[in-house]
Amino acid sequence: LDATGIPGATVAVVLDGDVVIARGYGVANVEDGRPVDADTLFRIGSAGKLITFTAVMQLVEQGLLDLDADIATYLDFELPRTLEHHPFRGDPGPITLAHLLTHTAGFEDARGGYSLDAADVPSLADTMRERMPKRIFRPGEAVAYSNYGAALAGYIVERVSGQPFARYVDEHVFAPLSMDRSTFAQPLPPDLAPHLARASRVIDGELQRDRFVFTGMTPAGSTSTTAADMARFMLAHLGDGGGALAPETLEVMHERQFGHHPRLDGMAFGFVERTVNAQRVLFHGGDIFSYQSGLFLLPEHDLGLFVSYTGGSYAEPLTLFHTLLDTFFPEPASEPPVQAAGAAERSAAFVGEYHANRRSYSSDESLLGLMEAVQVRVDADGFLGVSVLGEATRFAEVEPGVYTALRDGHSIFPYGALNTLVFADGASGRTMLFTDGKVSYEAAPWYRTTGVTVLAIGGTALVCLLTLVGWSLASGLRAIRTRRTPQPRAARVARWTAVAFAASVLISLLGVVLIAGSIDPILGQPLAAFGVEPAWSPVLYVPEVLLIVTGIALTPLAILVWLRRFWGVLARLHYTLLAALALVFMATLTYWNLLF
Repeated sequence: LDATGIPGATVAVVLDGDVVIARGYGVANVEDGRPVDADTLFRIGSAGKLITFTAVMQLVEQGLLDLDADIATYLDFELPRTLEHHPFRGDPGPITLAHLLTHTAGFEDARGGYSLDAADVPSLADTMRERMPKRIFRPGEAVAYSNYGAALAGYIVERVSGQPFARYVDEHVFAPLSMDRSTFAQPLPPDLAPHLARASRVIDGELQRDRFVFTGMTPAGSTSTTAADMARFMLAHLGDGGGALAPETLEVMHERQFGHHPRLDGMAFGFVERTVNAQRVLFHGGDIFSYQSGLFLLPEHDLGLFVSYTGGSYAEPLTLFHTLLDTFFPEPASEPPVQAAGAAERSAAFVGEYHANRRSYSSDESLLGLMEAVQVRVDADGFLGVSVLGEATRFAEVEPGVYTALRDGHSIFPYGALNTLVFADGASGRTMLFTDGKVSYEAAPWYRTTGVTVLAIGGTALVCLLTLVGWSLASGLRAIRTRRTPQPRAARVARWTAVAFAASVLISLLGVVLIAGSIDPILGQPLAAFGVEPAWSPVLYVPEVLLIVTGIALTPLAILVWLRRFWGVLARLHYTLLAALALVFMATLTYWNLLF
């Protein structure tokens, strides 16, 4: 904690049916110095999905839910019946609870829906309708982690039980397990609120206070709990269910339910498989801005670890878990793989950029998917070099299309162990990249790659800036002259249209930078992610409209410039370049859903 500046952490370790450790470290509140203990509440984000899926399996056990039934039978609204961004145009087939619990329902993902004000958060029922995503894959076609899918599973619990989701969990999961200081409620109940660990800290000599973030997708990420309570939860899953689930149901929940390839870690019901030091691990991470959490189970060894921090990144829980396994279950010695002849030629076919299938396809959040793009390269010996989220790993071919990692130490990739890669043909005709865990990837066409996108947006902005600066200087020089050559009216219109386009591009991009740059120092996200935007932000619609109108007008004006032979050849070429970039710029913004 001292090295990272994280104020506090809480840890629970269970082994052979007993709680080995349940304690806190650091402070729960830097303002009053209150220490963290085993009963201090932490927000655990997506790790709470395991509680949601436990509630689902409870109703399955009671015969009130069927894992293989069409979830439409449990809902009071209709899901989309067609796929988007997919070559298949027929009925994609029913989504089942088994699909929701393995993140294979085929939904696009969205990362919004957060608020800093409880009054702005819709009910779970309204959230399910208002934030309904597009369907991108046929059910069971690809694993694509989905917050909406998990929240939808919780909404089905609410619908079938006849109780609000949070109350159902209180009475039927938390109560049997004596998890008395756990809740999905937002805001926290008055008796629990004072015990929440806060991520407030001193930054550059100034106290920065954290804020409670609300989410409409309650079952997917609103859990607040303690190390002591999560120890009880782990003991239930490693034991006889603790009265919440029968042992037979636990066995089904922990079994591998989906995988893209036998060599890959896959999905159990709710849990993600992760192979570390030759041990099968069931885990789930949790990230809700200023809180980072992880729950790890080794069922074969009756061992469980839960940890939560008020700060840091997804690396902290993984690093602690890896340290635990390295201490008690060291990596067994093994020989490095030997690549077969022809590996270099086969590997060359997989070079390129791959985008996560867990991303937004239809909203202005789609561009954020580039942050998790996978870059695949190949060296002269046929080894793949793979880079993702700042982590670079070398992979060796073990069979055609299948590669294993060559690394010392562990990967801190948050979605899986990243031990194995499998390349296969996808339904779209593009190569699919399957990895361990809860995400898969698709080869990006050239026009969707990071380089092309950055070049289209950044290059246009640079040309617009140089255009305005150059023309301003030229206009100033002409004003100094005693004699000025009059310009035809059409030439003046053409030039001022280009000026308006260049200015609207720069103003629009500047506005986006200012909004995106207003980052909460504790939450680590732009305030716009929580619905907080500057009062002047609606004004940006004006340059956006002007950008579209003038951008379209530049093409016919460029033709006119050549037909009328306005200006010199270089000036006409410059104008044509600007007109071409306008089309590229608008096409890029449209593709990434960034225009209105």
